[in-house]
Amino acid sequence: PAVDEAAVISKKNRSDRPVIKAFVKLNPGSEPSARTTRALQDFVRANLSPDTPLEEVEYLDELPKTRTGRILRRVLRASELGLATRDPSRLMDVSEVSQRECDLLVKYGTIVDGTGKPGFTGHLAVRDGRILSVQPAGPDHRDNWKAREVVDAIGLVVAPGFIDGHSYADFLLPGDDHPTRLSSLLEQGVTTIVGGHGGFSPAPWPANAGHLHSMIEGLEALAQGPWPLKGEGIEAYFRFLEEKGLAVNLVQLVGHATLHWSLRGADYGDPGPEGLAVMESVVEQAIDAGAFGLSLGLGWEPGLFARIEEIDRLARTVLKRGALLAARPRALARISPAYRWGPFGEAHNLKALRELLALAQRTGVRLQISPLHFVGRKTWATQGQALDLIEAALKRGADVAFDAVPFPCSSEPVLAAYPPWFLEDQAERWGNSRAMIRLGIQWALILWGAGLRPRDVLLSWGGVPELERYEGLSLAELARDMACSPRAAFIRLTRESRGRAICLIRAVNGDESYEEALRGVLTHPQSTLGTGVFMLARGSGNPASLGAFPRFIRRYVRETGLLTMEEAVGKMTGQTARRVGLHDRGAIAPGQAADLVLFDPGGIRDQAGRPSGIREVFINGERVVSEGRAIEGKKAGRVLRRPA
Repeated sequence: PAVDEAAVISKKNRSDRPVIKAFVKLNPGSEPSARTTRALQDFVRANLSPDTPLEEVEYLDELPKTRTGRILRRVLRASELGLATRDPSRLMDVSEVSQRECDLLVKYGTIVDGTGKPGFTGHLAVRDGRILSVQPAGPDHRDNWKAREVVDAIGLVVAPGFIDGHSYADFLLPGDDHPTRLSSLLEQGVTTIVGGHGGFSPAPWPANAGHLHSMIEGLEALAQGPWPLKGEGIEAYFRFLEEKGLAVNLVQLVGHATLHWSLRGADYGDPGPEGLAVMESVVEQAIDAGAFGLSLGLGWEPGLFARIEEIDRLARTVLKRGALLAARPRALARISPAYRWGPFGEAHNLKALRELLALAQRTGVRLQISPLHFVGRKTWATQGQALDLIEAALKRGADVAFDAVPFPCSSEPVLAAYPPWFLEDQAERWGNSRAMIRLGIQWALILWGAGLRPRDVLLSWGGVPELERYEGLSLAELARDMACSPRAAFIRLTRESRGRAICLIRAVNGDESYEEALRGVLTHPQSTLGTGVFMLARGSGNPASLGAFPRFIRRYVRETGLLTMEEAVGKMTGQTARRVGLHDRGAIAPGQAADLVLFDPGGIRDQAGRPSGIREVFINGERVVSEGRAIEGKKAGRVLRRPA
């Protein structure tokens, strides 16, 4: 770049009017350019004075050391002006003697900004919910800020708020008690959730939806409480949430299952051109209203029955809007209910992955595999092949990434274990003894083929009061309690819960003695982080709901050293923000939203309850966690709309 360094001077002219002037020292042989002037103007507007423009730029051989009547002097490197890339800790020498006002000043923290760049000791100022200034600390720094609140962050990492890239917590947001139920997310540093995964979203329901009653029943099961809405478009739903207030920021995906059930109920046949046109129109309207994309749950009904033409048409609709397609594969285990089983065929999870990668290649859509799991001990060995398939797709030009969860377990609805032939006519199958025998045999083959044991499947939530006493028990324990086989116990859970029960599956990507598959997905450059949990008001929950992000840092930064702090924070913040299309979150920089988490890098860890090491959390500049505890009833979040 032409610029070696520049000094920005603020002072008052003879009319006592504030003016800003810049002096620029060029590299030898370089000439003044309009690009340099624009960069200086942008810097002044974003960092120093949005109201007072830069009036003059003067090019000198050496920068002036002092100025009569100086209010502010700031020496800038070319990198800070966006004209080069250097170590942020060496960008500037700051000597400021004026006072500027801000709402929050965080001082002397180690700023890890979410971009992957090296962390540096510095200060950041926040005003009106946005980051106003970021300054590396130096010997010449003086406290020139007049702040309503000052936080001393010595010894703490200051990072962008963590983004839960795979969340089902959006179903709780309409409830009055959601700040309490989501406190465990806040206390692990989460400031934004990406909801609508697996094909399930609280909205939109088209105005002509003919299956609202069954939809509301399903939503109340997921929310574990009354559902306050009776059918809304996405814009009306967003307004409803904004009026109630949110404990976290929301990025909403549109769920394919929600569209299907509201329009067609349990009709899993071909929707035909007319039905597809209606679905395309609803998806387009939702994205135009601010949804960030579409989610498919191909391993669950109704997505399990979706035909290639339907998936392609919807993917191309998403592509036209430049949005994201998040897709759950049809299978996550070596043997699954989704495909016919054969002793010499390709592992089902690899077959399902090929289907999604081919979709991305064929349509050009931006694809998020959501999630990339390897369920069962006999599936772990396929991890290397799966990552090779993804790498090959990337080399061919596909735009592919995937969600990962830093625990060796997964939350799954009980019906995820049932094959399509059973689900397409459940009412008849439940009463058919031959069908039940066939189901039992197939289910035993799936457990064996995946390498799962009855003790690996736990009942998290029974879905009905009658099953509460079994919550937290494994299938092995349930079988003993019910005096039947594990297979019969699972079928009984399904029938008595009316298909609503949620199970915790262990041996996902590894276990206590084997971590290679989990390490492989978490440290891969294309992975982003999420919890992947159903937030339960009662029952035995997924440990990721309490400590996914602290565990990720503890295990993969501090204990194993597989990632640097900057890499880990980037996966939890900036990388996720860029993937979903968030432009003003996920980084610490002037103009970004002030979603911040302050944590002790040596003390952060997941525990049985509240994690340790997370000190303070801010959402849009408001404190929501103080000394590790969520502030009761705080609603600082916002509905984040995708830019048109």
